[in-house]
Amino acid sequence: MVMPSKTIFLFILVCFITFITIQANNNNNNNNFRWSSYSNIHETTPTSIFQINLKTLLSYLSSNATANKEFHNATVTDINNSSNTVYGLFMCKGDVPAHLCSQCVTNATSYCDSESGCSLYKDMVIWYDMCMVRYSDKYFFSTLDLFSSSSSSCSAVDVSNQTISKRLVSETLNEVADKAANFSIGIKKYATKEVIVSGLQNLYFQAQCTPDLSPQDCRKCLNESITQVLRNCNRDSNYVMTGDSKTSGCYIRYDVYPFYRSINAPTILELDPASNTTNSNSIKK
Repeated sequence: MVMPSKTIFLFILVCFITFITIQANNNNNNNNFRWSSYSNIHETTPTSIFQINLKTLLSYLSSNATANKEFHNATVTDINNSSNTVYGLFMCKGDVPAHLCSQCVTNATSYCDSESGCSLYKDMVIWYDMCMVRYSDKYFFSTLDLFSSSSSSCSAVDVSNQTISKRLVSETLNEVADKAANFSIGIKKYATKEVIVSGLQNLYFQAQCTPDLSPQDCRKCLNESITQVLRNCNRDSNYVMTGDSKTSGCYIRYDVYPFYRSINAPTILELDPASNTTNSNSIKK
Protein backbone atom coordinates (compact mmCIF):
# COMPACT_ATOMS: atom_id res chain seq x y z
CA MET A 1 0.00 0.00 0.00
CA VAL A 2 1.44 3.38 -1.00
CA MET A 3 1.02 6.24 1.47
CA PRO A 4 -0.32 9.53 0.02
CA SER A 5 2.31 12.24 -0.34
CA LYS A 6 0.46 14.48 2.15
CA THR A 7 0.58 11.72 4.77
CA ILE A 8 4.31 11.21 4.19
CA PHE A 9 4.92 14.94 4.58
CA LEU A 10 2.99 15.05 7.89
CA PHE A 11 4.89 12.02 9.15
CA ILE A 12 8.24 13.66 8.35
CA LEU A 13 7.09 16.90 10.00
CA VAL A 14 6.10 15.10 13.22
CA CYS A 15 9.43 13.26 13.31
CA PHE A 16 11.34 16.49 12.82
CA ILE A 17 9.42 18.32 15.56
CA THR A 18 9.96 15.37 17.90
CA PHE A 19 13.69 15.44 17.14
CA ILE A 20 14.18 19.14 17.91
CA THR A 21 12.01 18.85 21.05
CA ILE A 22 14.15 16.01 22.37
CA GLN A 23 17.32 17.92 21.55
CA ALA A 24 16.09 21.06 23.29
CA ASN A 25 14.96 19.10 26.35
CA ASN A 26 18.29 17.35 26.55
CA ASN A 27 19.99 20.71 26.48
CA ASN A 28 17.68 22.13 29.16
CA ASN A 29 17.93 19.16 31.50
CA ASN A 30 21.67 18.62 31.32
CA ASN A 31 24.15 20.93 32.96
CA ASN A 32 27.31 19.06 32.17
CA PHE A 33 30.95 19.98 32.43
CA ARG A 34 32.21 21.06 29.02
CA TRP A 35 35.74 22.40 29.16
CA SER A 36 38.36 23.79 31.51
CA SER A 37 41.74 25.42 31.12
CA TYR A 38 44.34 26.19 33.75
CA SER A 39 47.87 27.48 34.03
CA ASN A 40 50.38 25.31 35.88
CA ILE A 41 53.04 28.02 36.00
CA HIS A 42 52.20 28.72 39.63
CA GLU A 43 50.86 26.02 41.89
CA THR A 44 49.67 26.15 45.48
CA THR A 45 49.27 23.68 48.31
CA PRO A 46 46.00 22.68 50.02
CA THR A 47 46.90 24.66 53.15
CA SER A 48 48.33 27.77 51.48
CA ILE A 49 46.89 31.23 52.09
CA PHE A 50 45.99 31.46 48.42
CA GLN A 51 44.04 28.21 48.67
CA ILE A 52 42.14 29.47 51.70
CA ASN A 53 41.34 32.71 49.89
CA LEU A 54 40.24 30.74 46.82
CA LYS A 55 37.77 28.71 48.88
CA THR A 56 36.37 31.97 50.27
CA LEU A 57 36.03 33.40 46.76
CA LEU A 58 34.30 30.31 45.32
CA SER A 59 31.85 30.25 48.22
CA TYR A 60 31.13 33.94 47.69
CA LEU A 61 30.50 33.48 43.97
CA SER A 62 28.20 30.53 44.60
CA SER A 63 26.16 32.46 47.18
CA ASN A 64 25.74 35.39 44.81
CA ALA A 65 24.46 33.11 42.08
CA THR A 66 21.50 32.40 44.36
CA ALA A 67 20.67 36.11 44.38
CA ASN A 68 19.24 35.99 40.83
CA LYS A 69 22.40 37.38 39.31
CA GLU A 70 23.63 36.23 35.92
CA PHE A 71 27.07 37.81 36.28
CA HIS A 72 29.15 38.69 39.30
CA ASN A 73 32.79 39.25 40.09
CA ALA A 74 34.62 39.46 43.38
CA THR A 75 38.07 39.82 44.90
CA VAL A 76 39.48 38.23 48.03
CA THR A 77 42.57 40.10 49.17
CA ASP A 78 45.38 39.57 51.64
CA ILE A 79 46.91 42.92 52.54
CA ASN A 80 50.01 41.19 53.86
CA ASN A 81 50.91 39.59 50.54
CA SER A 82 49.34 40.64 47.22
CA SER A 83 50.34 37.34 45.59
CA ASN A 84 47.63 35.68 47.67
CA THR A 85 44.88 37.86 46.22
CA VAL A 86 42.28 35.96 44.17
CA TYR A 87 40.05 37.47 41.47
CA GLY A 88 37.03 35.59 40.21
CA LEU A 89 33.72 35.80 38.36
CA PHE A 90 30.84 33.77 37.03
CA MET A 91 28.59 34.31 34.03
CA CYS A 92 25.47 32.34 33.14
CA LYS A 93 24.30 32.04 29.56
CA GLY A 94 21.75 34.64 28.60
CA ASP A 95 18.82 32.24 28.22
CA VAL A 96 19.32 30.43 31.54
CA PRO A 97 16.70 31.06 34.27
CA ALA A 98 17.83 32.05 37.75
CA HIS A 99 17.40 28.68 39.46
CA LEU A 100 19.42 26.85 36.80
CA CYS A 101 22.06 29.58 36.86
CA SER A 102 22.45 29.09 40.59
CA GLN A 103 22.69 25.30 40.20
CA CYS A 104 25.29 25.59 37.44
CA VAL A 105 27.51 28.02 39.36
CA THR A 106 27.30 25.80 42.43
CA ASN A 107 28.42 22.80 40.36
CA ALA A 108 31.23 24.76 38.71
CA THR A 109 32.58 26.23 41.94
CA SER A 110 32.44 22.79 43.57
CA TYR A 111 34.45 21.43 40.66
CA CYS A 112 37.00 24.24 41.02
CA ASP A 113 37.24 23.54 44.73
CA SER A 114 38.11 19.88 44.23
CA GLU A 115 41.52 18.38 43.55
CA SER A 116 40.18 16.77 40.37
CA GLY A 117 39.19 20.26 39.26
CA CYS A 118 42.79 21.48 39.51
CA SER A 119 42.07 23.85 42.38
CA LEU A 120 45.78 23.89 43.26
CA TYR A 121 46.47 26.08 40.23
CA LYS A 122 46.29 29.84 40.41
CA ASP A 123 44.52 30.50 37.12
CA MET A 124 41.53 28.61 35.78
CA VAL A 125 38.44 28.94 33.59
CA ILE A 126 35.71 26.31 33.49
CA TRP A 127 32.67 26.06 31.21
CA TYR A 128 29.53 24.09 31.92
CA ASP A 129 26.50 23.88 29.63
CA MET A 130 24.89 26.90 31.24
CA CYS A 131 27.62 28.93 32.90
CA MET A 132 31.29 29.83 33.18
CA VAL A 133 33.47 30.37 36.27
CA ARG A 134 36.92 31.90 36.19
CA TYR A 135 39.51 32.78 38.83
CA SER A 136 43.10 33.99 38.78
CA ASP A 137 45.85 35.49 40.90
CA LYS A 138 46.08 38.26 38.26
CA TYR A 139 43.56 41.05 37.78
CA PHE A 140 41.55 40.29 34.63
CA PHE A 141 38.26 42.17 35.03
CA SER A 142 37.28 44.23 31.96
CA THR A 143 40.37 42.88 30.19
CA LEU A 144 40.39 41.12 26.83
CA ASP A 145 42.39 37.89 26.85
CA LEU A 146 42.42 35.98 23.57
CA PHE A 147 45.42 33.76 24.04
CA SER A 148 45.46 32.21 27.53
CA SER A 149 42.57 29.78 26.97
CA SER A 150 40.22 28.79 24.18
CA SER A 151 38.36 25.75 22.95
CA SER A 152 36.28 24.84 19.91
CA SER A 153 34.32 21.79 18.84
CA CYS A 154 32.57 20.66 15.67
CA SER A 155 29.84 18.19 14.82
CA ALA A 156 28.79 16.66 11.53
CA VAL A 157 25.00 16.71 11.18
CA ASP A 158 23.18 14.63 8.60
CA VAL A 159 20.22 16.72 7.47
CA SER A 160 17.95 16.49 4.46
CA ASN A 161 18.88 19.97 3.22
CA GLN A 162 22.48 20.29 2.07
CA THR A 163 22.15 23.84 0.77
CA ILE A 164 23.54 25.45 3.95
CA SER A 165 26.43 27.50 2.64
CA LYS A 166 29.59 28.46 4.46
CA ARG A 167 28.94 32.05 3.48
CA LEU A 168 25.54 32.00 5.20
CA VAL A 169 27.09 30.59 8.37
CA SER A 170 29.92 33.14 8.35
CA GLU A 171 27.63 36.11 7.73
CA THR A 172 25.17 35.09 10.44
CA LEU A 173 27.89 34.39 13.00
CA ASN A 174 29.19 37.91 12.45
CA GLU A 175 25.69 39.34 12.60
CA VAL A 176 24.89 37.72 15.95
CA ALA A 177 28.33 38.77 17.26
CA ASP A 178 27.62 42.40 16.33
CA LYS A 179 24.27 42.17 18.07
CA ALA A 180 25.79 40.74 21.26
CA ALA A 181 28.57 43.31 21.38
CA ASN A 182 26.24 46.25 20.79
CA PHE A 183 25.41 46.78 24.43
CA SER A 184 26.97 49.15 26.97
CA ILE A 185 29.27 48.03 29.78
CA GLY A 186 27.17 46.63 32.61
CA ILE A 187 24.41 45.33 30.33
CA LYS A 188 24.11 41.68 29.33
CA LYS A 189 25.95 41.14 26.04
CA TYR A 190 23.87 38.32 24.61
CA ALA A 191 22.17 37.64 21.29
CA THR A 192 20.52 34.86 19.30
CA LYS A 193 19.35 34.54 15.73
CA GLU A 194 17.31 31.98 13.82
CA VAL A 195 17.81 31.62 10.08
CA ILE A 196 15.30 29.80 7.90
CA VAL A 197 17.32 28.04 5.21
CA SER A 198 14.49 26.39 3.28
CA GLY A 199 11.65 24.02 3.93
CA LEU A 200 12.00 22.45 7.36
CA GLN A 201 15.66 23.32 7.86
CA ASN A 202 16.65 26.17 10.19
CA LEU A 203 19.92 27.28 11.73
CA TYR A 204 20.23 28.68 15.25
CA PHE A 205 22.97 31.02 16.47
CA GLN A 206 23.97 32.27 19.92
CA ALA A 207 26.71 34.62 21.17
CA GLN A 208 27.64 36.17 24.49
CA CYS A 209 30.45 38.06 26.24
CA THR A 210 31.09 38.78 29.88
CA PRO A 211 29.37 42.15 30.48
CA ASP A 212 32.49 43.78 31.91
CA LEU A 213 34.08 43.82 28.44
CA SER A 214 33.69 46.92 26.28
CA PRO A 215 31.68 46.53 23.05
CA GLN A 216 34.95 46.68 21.09
CA ASP A 217 36.66 44.01 23.18
CA CYS A 218 33.53 41.85 23.12
CA ARG A 219 33.52 41.97 19.33
CA LYS A 220 37.24 41.16 19.16
CA CYS A 221 36.69 38.18 21.46
CA LEU A 222 33.78 36.90 19.36
CA ASN A 223 35.73 37.49 16.17
CA GLU A 224 38.45 35.16 17.46
CA SER A 225 35.79 32.56 18.32
CA ILE A 226 34.25 32.87 14.87
CA THR A 227 37.66 32.44 13.27
CA GLN A 228 38.21 29.24 15.25
CA VAL A 229 34.81 27.81 14.35
CA LEU A 230 35.10 28.58 10.65
CA ARG A 231 38.63 27.20 10.49
CA ASN A 232 38.08 24.04 12.53
CA CYS A 233 34.65 23.19 11.15
CA ASN A 234 35.46 23.86 7.51
CA ARG A 235 35.33 20.29 6.25
CA ASP A 236 34.31 18.97 2.87
CA SER A 237 31.80 16.24 3.54
CA ASN A 238 28.26 15.12 2.87
CA TYR A 239 27.22 16.56 6.21
CA VAL A 240 26.45 20.03 7.53
CA MET A 241 29.10 21.12 10.05
CA THR A 242 28.01 22.85 13.24
CA GLY A 243 30.24 24.14 16.00
CA ASP A 244 30.99 26.31 18.98
CA SER A 245 33.97 28.15 20.45
CA LYS A 246 34.69 29.32 23.98
CA THR A 247 37.31 31.61 25.50
CA SER A 248 37.67 33.06 28.97
CA GLY A 249 35.51 36.03 27.98
CA CYS A 250 33.00 34.95 25.33
CA TYR A 251 31.46 32.11 23.38
CA ILE A 252 29.62 31.56 20.13
CA ARG A 253 27.66 28.59 18.80
CA TYR A 254 25.43 27.52 15.93
CA ASP A 255 23.45 24.34 15.31
CA VAL A 256 20.54 22.89 13.37
CA TYR A 257 18.21 22.64 16.37
CA PRO A 258 17.04 25.29 18.90
CA PHE A 259 19.55 24.58 21.68
CA TYR A 260 18.78 27.81 23.55
CA ARG A 261 15.58 28.77 25.32
CA SER A 262 13.16 30.78 23.28
CA ILE A 263 12.83 34.43 24.21
CA ASN A 264 11.33 37.27 22.21
CA ALA A 265 14.45 39.41 22.54
CA PRO A 266 17.59 39.55 24.66
CA THR A 267 16.47 40.69 28.10
CA ILE A 268 18.42 43.76 29.14
CA LEU A 269 19.21 43.28 32.81
CA GLU A 270 21.05 45.65 35.07
CA LEU A 271 24.02 43.54 36.11
CA ASP A 272 26.73 44.32 38.61
CA PRO A 273 30.15 44.16 36.96
CA ALA A 274 31.81 46.19 39.68
CA SER A 275 34.29 44.26 41.77
CA ASN A 276 33.18 43.34 45.28
CA THR A 277 36.09 43.02 47.66
CA THR A 278 36.30 40.68 50.62
CA ASN A 279 39.36 41.20 52.78
CA SER A 280 41.09 38.25 54.41
CA ASN A 281 43.09 40.38 56.81
CA SER A 282 42.52 38.02 59.70
CA ILE A 283 44.40 35.21 57.98
CA LYS A 284 47.79 34.74 59.56
CA LYS A 285 50.79 33.57 57.57
